[in-house]
Amino acid sequence: MAVAAAVALIITFYFLLSGTSVSTGIGEQKIVWLPDSSKVTLHANSNLAYDQSGWENQRKLELDGEAFFEVKKGSRFEVQTENGVIAVLGTSFNVKSRSSRLEVTCYTGLVNVKTISVDQNIRAGEFLSIEENAVIDDGTHTLSVPSWQNGISTLKDVTLKEALDELQRVYKIKVVAKEVPDLKYTGSFPHDDVEVALKLVLEPLDIEYTYDSNLQVLTLDD
Repeated sequence: MAVAAAVALIITFYFLLSGTSVSTGIGEQKIVWLPDSSKVTLHANSNLAYDQSGWENQRKLELDGEAFFEVKKGSRFEVQTENGVIAVLGTSFNVKSRSSRLEVTCYTGLVNVKTISVDQNIRAGEFLSIEENAVIDDGTHTLSVPSWQNGISTLKDVTLKEALDELQRVYKIKVVAKEVPDLKYTGSFPHDDVEVALKLVLEPLDIEYTYDSNLQVLTLDD
């Protein structure tokens, strides 16, 4: 694990020195046009880095966070994350790499997902979830684009802490809790109403809380 982290750090450092890096803040999204006219929509609190000068010879970039890719057909297109590598020739797909979890959803074409212990292709209408180099979920979907592009975060079988982390990526809120309960959450919340979002995440889990809208502080009750 330490070696993998060191390699990822070296790759990122190389890109930052020799290429282009793009970042988004809390609640922010950005569209990035790559040199071959491929389009990347970067989700909140995410980082993207690539070597613009060498792009014609090697379509490779580094992602920390989440992004939706619409790739022009051509040579191999590779997305490197801390949790694995996603490779395509021309397609549209979403990659979410946060903590030890990697989620890849294919919308058109064919995507190859590779980690230390997984090497799997997924086609349009399929998704794959990997945690700590093991497949934890896969199946089909009917979406044409990721829900977050339509202003909705959709989470499946994540911990409450992960759900709170996603809330903090979308909204500028601070979470105060002596201890976050060890619970699982599946559901969705909007990006345009923090109080509705909090209700949709916390009330199904019977979590009592208070929210100070002036200070933007969420407190989980004991």
